[in-house]
Amino acid sequence: MCVLASPNGARFIDAEALAAQTGHPVRSEFKVPGTKDLLPPPDAVIAAPLTTSSMAKWAAGIGDTLPLALLVETVGAGLPVVAVPHGRAAQFQFPPVAAALSNLTDWGVRFIRVNEGEPVPWATALKSLD
Repeated sequence: MCVLASPNGARFIDAEALAAQTGHPVRSEFKVPGTKDLLPPPDAVIAAPLTTSSMAKWAAGIGDTLPLALLVETVGAGLPVVAVPHGRAAQFQFPPVAAALSNLTDWGVRFIRVNEGEPVPWATALKSLD
């Protein structure tokens, strides 16, 4: 298991503790082209917590952060993906966000919805990859 975080998301995690738990460094930036990747390729991905903004970018194929680029590639490769979006109810009603949720579902992404303020249900997300 490996952890990726967006540059903004990296501010909210303990990268050293996660690296110790997973045995891999936490990455939040793209590697230099031509250099060896520090992480093994994924066989499945959990995208959590996923902002509605990131969900809309992902569905549009915008990989402007390392996690988004990996999500675009993972769906394109047909690998299993579980996403746990977080946001306010009104954000999910915004047409591009609603369309992103629908499109990603059609493309095989499994979603676990949680109420605003609830923590990520990691055990449920892991089971959903089966």
